[in-house]
Amino acid sequence: MMDERAFLDLATKRLKREIDADDHNRQAAIEDLKFLNGDQWDPAEEQRRRLRGRPCLKTNELPKYVNQVVGDMRHNRARIKVRPVDSAGDLNIAKIRSGVIANIEYLSNAEAIYDYAGEMATSCGLGAWRVLTRYTEENPFICEELLEGVEPGIDGATWEGELIYPTTCGYEHRGSGIISRVYQSEKDLPEPVKWINDGLSPEFTRHKTRFFYSTEFKIGKDKTPYLIDPTIRLAAPGVAAIQTELIENYSEVVYGMATGERVVPVMKYKYAAAASMESSEAAKTFVNITFPKELRRWVKLRMAVHKGQDYYSVPPFDSLGVVIGLGETIKEVMDVVKERVKQVDAISISTDLAGLDKIFDDIQEGKRYEINF
Repeated sequence: MMDERAFLDLATKRLKREIDADDHNRQAAIEDLKFLNGDQWDPAEEQRRRLRGRPCLKTNELPKYVNQVVGDMRHNRARIKVRPVDSAGDLNIAKIRSGVIANIEYLSNAEAIYDYAGEMATSCGLGAWRVLTRYTEENPFICEELLEGVEPGIDGATWEGELIYPTTCGYEHRGSGIISRVYQSEKDLPEPVKWINDGLSPEFTRHKTRFFYSTEFKIGKDKTPYLIDPTIRLAAPGVAAIQTELIENYSEVVYGMATGERVVPVMKYKYAAAASMESSEAAKTFVNITFPKELRRWVKLRMAVHKGQDYYSVPPFDSLGVVIGLGETIKEVMDVVKERVKQVDAISISTDLAGLDKIFDDIQEGKRYEINF
C-alpha cells in the first residue's frame, strides 16, 4: 500500500505533467481573449507611441464576427437524442428518456451554458462544460451529495444500546449556535429520531457502549432520515456546554457511566440554546474576555485560562466559546441568549445571532417532516 507521502508526490508529479502538457494551449487562449478584447498592439510599440505622444488607434472588428458564429449556434443548437439501437431497444422508453433529459436541461438552464461554452470556443479555442452535482462541502475530497431538507441531530447517551431518557435533540447552525429540546420519554421522541437510534443501537450493544453520542441526520420531503456525522462524544462547543447545566446531576451521570452504575439524568427545562462567540484575534494571541460576574455560569469558554479576575482565550482557536440559556419555550431561550451575548466583550468578538432565527425557521420546517419540537 502506498504511504501518504508517496501518494502526494505522485499526485503532484501527475498534476505538473498535465499542467506542462496543456500550458501552451491556455497561454494561447489568454492571448486570444486579450486580442478579442481590443488589446491588439505590441506592448513595446504601444509604450513608444505613448512616450512620443503618438496615437494607438483601436478599431476592434472581431466581436461582431464572434457574435455571428455564436448566433448561428443559437439557431442550430445541438440536442441530446435518445434512440433505440437494436432489437432490445424500445422506442417509447427512448422518448421518455429524451423527455427526462430535456426537462433536466430546462431546469438547469443548460442552453445558457451551451451558448457560453460555444462563445468561448469561438473566442479562444477553449470552451467546455461539465455536469456538476451539489455537494455538502467545497472540499474536493469530500464528495457527499447534498440532500435537501433540514438537519436535526440527536444529543443523548446510550447504555449498551438503550437510549437513556430524558434525552435531547437539536438544530445547529454552524458558526451561530444551537437550539435543543428535551424529550422525557420514548413516546415523545420523533419517529425519524427513533429510526436513527434503532439503527445505531445494535453496534452500541455489541461494544457495550456507555457514553454520550451525537449524530446529525438529513430529512426532507420524502420524510426519510439520512444519518450523517455520527460521533461518540458531546459535540462541542454548544452541546457540551448546554449539557453541563441542563443535566442537574451531570457529575453523577458521567461518574456512573465510568463505574457501571446507571444514573437517570435530571432535566427540568424543556429547551436550551447556545450562541457561538468567535474572534479573529484569538487564533493569533491570548484574548481577554470580559462579562458580568453573575453570567459566569452561562458563559462557557472553549479554551481559556483564568488569571486574577480575568479570563483569556488560548490560541490557536478563533472560537471563544458559547453563551447558553435554559427555558420553557423556544422564544424564551433565544431571547435569554441574545441578551446575555450582548454583555460579553472581547477584541474582534463576533456572534451571528441571526443564525438563531434561521434555526427557528428550520424547526418550523422540520415539523412538516414529523420532527415534533
